[in-house]
Amino acid sequence: MASRRTQNLEQKSQDRRLRIINDKIGKYRTLGATVTTQDTFEGRWRTDDDLVSDMKDQLEAGTALAFWADGSVRKDEKWDAFLGAGVAWQERREDGNWEWQQAEFELGQDTGESSDTELFAVAAALGLTVEKFRGEGSAVRAVRIFSDCRSLLLSLERGTTMTLGPVGQKTWALQDIFDHTDFLVGRGVTVQLVWQKGHAQSAGNCLADKAARKAALVQLQLPTTKKSKWKKMRHVPAWVTDLGRDSVNEWWWVVNKALLLSGRVEGDDEEVDEDEEENAPSEGSEDMDFSE
Repeated sequence: MASRRTQNLEQKSQDRRLRIINDKIGKYRTLGATVTTQDTFEGRWRTDDDLVSDMKDQLEAGTALAFWADGSVRKDEKWDAFLGAGVAWQERREDGNWEWQQAEFELGQDTGESSDTELFAVAAALGLTVEKFRGEGSAVRAVRIFSDCRSLLLSLERGTTMTLGPVGQKTWALQDIFDHTDFLVGRGVTVQLVWQKGHAQSAGNCLADKAARKAALVQLQLPTTKKSKWKKMRHVPAWVTDLGRDSVNEWWWVVNKALLLSGRVEGDDEEVDEDEEENAPSEGSEDMDFSE
């Protein structure tokens, strides 16, 4: 059973996230995408050709796009978690054949959980769609993004998601999903978010998963990588500060979450510099009281 201290910290995070969603996205804002989460036995084993068979002509004509999005968390021993996201899609070569492309996104150390990486991947795919729409003109009329995280898509469909995306980014991934979708829908582009079973018959899903794992793993293997340590408020990125106090406090909570929930206190951390004696939250911060 979770301790009262843990429950208190988790509840404060939930309250902050709700305020951030209301402030950055809007309390009554609805997602303009069509979300499909139907789970059937036959559907679990569909190939990529099956998944886009109804839009094959549009893909050939360049009026539709299809992306596969996935996230990954790689852990080392007990305290380290490195996050990554990947997106895969096909582009036509000059010889007329289709070729797979991948994008990898390194999302940092201790910046969130698996659901945050999955959300970021969907946002990244939408961002790539916006880039292609702007760069290639207004020919695109539909985009379909596949994700193997059914719980995430269900929460987006129902408007109940409390997942914001990895902390430390210049914008919250959840906000990007809403903003990118509104941009596209407002210009006549149909946006579809579709669940598919992971690691099955989809080459796109496998490639997106591979890209996400690589993005997470490369951070884990960097020679500069260190064990998780306490982060101070003075370590918060400037762009996070620009997002407001709730975003700053949520950043501090997420990057220190594993250590806080372990019951450790700052004085237990051997890597904390001796001149870093002040507690991380600023005076008056809601996160200052960690007592039972």
